[in-house]
Amino acid sequence: MENTDFRFFFGCASGSARKALQKLEEPNVLLNYATANNTPFDTIENLFVDSGGYSQLLTGEAYQTSDREYLAYLRTHDPELFALRDYPCSPAVLRTHDRTVRDHQQRTTRHHRRLLDTFDDSGLTGEPVAVLQGWSPAQYLTHLDELRSEGLLTRYVGIGSLARRQNTSTVAQIIHQVRDELPENHRLHGFGVTPRVLQCPRVVTALDSADSTAYELRTRLEDRRNTWREQAYHYLRMKRQLETLTTSRSEQQSLVHFKA
Repeated sequence: MENTDFRFFFGCASGSARKALQKLEEPNVLLNYATANNTPFDTIENLFVDSGGYSQLLTGEAYQTSDREYLAYLRTHDPELFALRDYPCSPAVLRTHDRTVRDHQQRTTRHHRRLLDTFDDSGLTGEPVAVLQGWSPAQYLTHLDELRSEGLLTRYVGIGSLARRQNTSTVAQIIHQVRDELPENHRLHGFGVTPRVLQCPRVVTALDSADSTAYELRTRLEDRRNTWREQAYHYLRMKRQLETLTTSRSEQQSLVHFKA
């Protein structure tokens, strides 16, 4: 099922990136719960909260805050979308803990179950996003089947462990295959999907939303001062790049447009 709308969320982890997005009044923002700069600012219209599994599990055995603390944060800031806690399958994280992809898929499934079991009594109004984990296309489909069989496949589903990959064709293949196997009427988000991946054929029409902090990385690589003004420059450059990519939909709307 192809989507009819697409929304791109700009992530911000540093204080300078946060200031740039706020100054330029970016409405679609993804905040990482695990960062120090995780308080929403008043210009955000559509907030997506990521649980921060990559940063927390790259340095620790488990999440360094409790589920109760995460849920309290979500109740306070009331995001439109929020990720259920997952266990990334990037090689760096797996090597750190001497674990396998299957280990982290099973941990993700168990943690999803714990959070969803408390969802009805949590007081949350936002929409939970189950996160598929894996590394190869086949592994993602295995995890999709597992979440579906366990009754844990939420209406909005995210694909994790896509960021920092060099092989864009593999990322595109994962997105296409997950979309093909996703049940009807489910929506799909790509975590860490760069404009380069979105340029691959049919990726945009396979996704309902995506996010990236690629402009922050570009700022660190190209600008030693790393001020909010440099962040703003690279953010605007990335936004213009996204605006040049049009979909195959009849309206040919830009990627940064969202029709409510």
